[in-house]
Amino acid sequence: LLYHFERLQYDNIAKDDSLNKLRMSEIYGGEHLLRLLVKLPEMFDQVDLSKTADTLLQKVINELQKFLMKNKEKYFGGSYSKCEDEYLSIYDSNKI
Repeated sequence: LLYHFERLQYDNIAKDDSLNKLRMSEIYGGEHLLRLLVKLPEMFDQVDLSKTADTLLQKVINELQKFLMKNKEKYFGGSYSKCEDEYLSIYDSNKI
């Protein structure tokens, strides 16, 4: 779920003893959860689900989306900052 240039950031976090103890949800918040929710239908299409299982999964995802909307200030309250050009140039030079 990480964008290509975020993988370098993840690798750096994994190496940093002060950061690697954090849960990934503490670093990559609700926005990354939304990326997963967007990808789930594509992933489910590749699995042979029964009609019952498919309906149940859709219901659970819809409930999760409603929950996130009701609690958006809590889960999406952080400030998002654009990657700086310097970081992107490091990514470009490493071509992860």
